[in-house]
Amino acid sequence: MDEDIHRKIAIAFQERASSGRRAPQRYLLSGLLRCGRCENRLFSSPRADRRRYVCLSGPDHGGCGRLTVTAPALEELITEAVLYRLDSPELADTIHGRGSSDDRIQILSTDLDAADARREELSTAYGEGTIEIAEWLIARRPIEQRIEQTTRALARLTKTSNLTTFMGTGSELRAAWAGLNLDRQHAIVKAVLDHAAIAPGRAGVQSVELERVSPIWRV
Repeated sequence: MDEDIHRKIAIAFQERASSGRRAPQRYLLSGLLRCGRCENRLFSSPRADRRRYVCLSGPDHGGCGRLTVTAPALEELITEAVLYRLDSPELADTIHGRGSSDDRIQILSTDLDAADARREELSTAYGEGTIEIAEWLIARRPIEQRIEQTTRALARLTKTSNLTTFMGTGSELRAAWAGLNLDRQHAIVKAVLDHAAIAPGRAGVQSVELERVSPIWRV
């Protein structure tokens, strides 16, 4: 993560930690974590009243057995990173095909930018009183349809169809997160995050430090 993203996530993570909100009772990140030592999958492994993710050794799991991380703190940290990602310009650029080398995607991306610019011009004209509300509504309809159709086509080509409903909703999801069931939360995280590698912690440090977490984004 770059320094600016690191700082913003750290602030948001601290705010969530001090809010007193209870962590979910099951495992939000099941199947999405890898051991930073051996790259094996981490498994949920409760101990007494503590929820944990653990690298398990042995023939059934194949890990090194040398890494454990507390579940609630890690889940809050990665949740905040995912919600921030949903509002990031990088995700919007990927979904809209900006920077792609695919000719089809480039054409659609240019069309989308042109439609967005046309919509902005129309809004400016209405705001300045150049056109009336009825004219604005009539002219806006085909532009909105063009934007919707182009966005859907881009999502199919960039294989991000499952993210178009989430893009730009990080702030809204953050406010509603505690009220979503675990399956819904997991689906949102999984749509954005391929997996996260968890590095070993420092001796004597109980919290989950940002430096331990290396997210691999799907987009």
